[in-house]
Amino acid sequence: MYEKKINSQFYDQVSTPELMKKRGIIREGETLDEVFNRIVTTIFSYDRRLEGIDDEVFQDQVRNYTRDGTFVYGTPILTNLGRDNMTTAACTVLPLPLKEGVLDIIQFKTDSYESLSSAIGTGYDLSLLENPVQELHKMNALINEINTEFSQRGKRPVACMATLRADHHQVMEFIEVKNKEDFHEWRFNISVFVTERLFEAAKQDLLWDLKDNAGVTVKQIPAKELLHHIASCAHYCAEPGVLFIDRFNRDNPTPFWEYTSTAPCAEVAMAPGEVCQFSYVNVTNMFEVGSSDGTESAYSINYAKIIDAVEIMTRVLDNTVQATIDNDFFQKSLIAAKRRIGVGITGFAGLLMNLRIPYNSPEAEKLALEIGELFDFASKKASVELAKRRGAFPVFIQSKYTNENWVRRKDHLRCGIVSENDWNQVYGDILKNGIRNASTTAYPPTGTSSQLASTSTSFEPYYQLVQWKQGYNPEGAPSPVIYNTILRAIREISDLSSYIRLIGSIYNPENKFIHQDLENFPFLATATQVSHMDHMRIQQAFQRFADESSSKTINLSNNATVDDVLETLWLAYSLQLKGVTVFRENCLQERTLDS
Repeated sequence: MYEKKINSQFYDQVSTPELMKKRGIIREGETLDEVFNRIVTTIFSYDRRLEGIDDEVFQDQVRNYTRDGTFVYGTPILTNLGRDNMTTAACTVLPLPLKEGVLDIIQFKTDSYESLSSAIGTGYDLSLLENPVQELHKMNALINEINTEFSQRGKRPVACMATLRADHHQVMEFIEVKNKEDFHEWRFNISVFVTERLFEAAKQDLLWDLKDNAGVTVKQIPAKELLHHIASCAHYCAEPGVLFIDRFNRDNPTPFWEYTSTAPCAEVAMAPGEVCQFSYVNVTNMFEVGSSDGTESAYSINYAKIIDAVEIMTRVLDNTVQATIDNDFFQKSLIAAKRRIGVGITGFAGLLMNLRIPYNSPEAEKLALEIGELFDFASKKASVELAKRRGAFPVFIQSKYTNENWVRRKDHLRCGIVSENDWNQVYGDILKNGIRNASTTAYPPTGTSSQLASTSTSFEPYYQLVQWKQGYNPEGAPSPVIYNTILRAIREISDLSSYIRLIGSIYNPENKFIHQDLENFPFLATATQVSHMDHMRIQQAFQRFADESSSKTINLSNNATVDDVLETLWLAYSLQLKGVTVFRENCLQERTLDS
């Protein structure tokens, strides 16, 4: 049948294709509109297969949300959907091939090459290696070699994650493995798999057992010392991150496939061989200005549009799961058994900027709670409706979704944006009819995708108020380009625009406002001007209802101390987060890379 074409009018027709070429998304001769038409046409073809009909209402919704920038697709979908033998998955976890606790490097290269060639971020757990630090150096050298080859062929380099359990006998050495390394030569992020028990031991000033791979304790150290070492290294070079493996597995709906590692940015944990599909709902403009008395400053959030967009995106991502299955990628049976998806968010800071709400305010936290609950509710409701027509995910009957207490485990966290009756209806439908996708919500970092859409990443605050883009200056030097959202927000502030264009901040080096009047505009504060506690309140708000985790960087000012980082770890523990990563401003430039 004839397919209506879409014009991607939301996207910049110059900078977006250039960035797509740089990231290996767009092929030679392919236009921006052809990219989006390839994507939606393929989405519709899978929808026909799974539904048995042409749903013109659904097709129009997808076109409209794609056209106006409400849908921001994950880069694997942009790159691969509609092309032969390519996956739309964003990340996977691979098992390490071992021989008596030693890495089989030849088999590792073979396994990793397939994953990386599809531009998939890959996680590896090193906990069964006898010498994980030594092996990690070998792994990084090989991954760096593969990525160099790919970049020469126009493919985007892919990051990896290396995790290690906190009771491994080499955990102290693992924590500091990147202290003296050149980060330009590293493709691995590193994270320590901690547990609540570690923090409880530290709270009681107890010793912590470090064990070999047979489970035999070979050494004891104070639990506090382990946490302090993590904080000290994270303060020095922003790594390692901390991941609560017990919390990940508590939310694992299919525990017979135990989670072993995570995506490179820790937004989702996985069993070996499974994958996850991500795309994002852009909330930047999900509001309406005006009120009954005509005051322009009044606003209302368009909750109905958020719900509708999330429901449609859930169906879109279920279709892309089928595309990955059909391309016979990795363990297709495991992917088909769980049908995991992650509806994520982008543009939260842009929304706050449009509403003149400071990121570090109770209003921002309340809005984050409401949006987080809406994402979970709408995606679950849509997934249940899909299950009625397409069937539940195949291992539903063996999953935790058959346990009403587990299904309702987050019911006490509701903020009230969704009525109790509506939630009860979804809970009842899950228990009666099943659910199509084993998980539905996750919060990846959205870096390239958000940059393509010229909006803020995930639910992060703006790191700076300008983008530096190559090629806009006649002399060829990078030029500052202010985000459109910020331009609108500062239109009433005289002389600020030129200052931002020069330094990209509303603060001077002493962290004070450069103009007295700017004290009236706290909504312009950037990431390092927000306290670590306020960062984490927003993270907690989105984490409360998420199936998976959230990729979130806690930005700290340069003068933050090791104790500040340690406090951040303890806040992650007390706020029930699944993970935390910190970045102290300019910490990498201060390091000494002497061997």
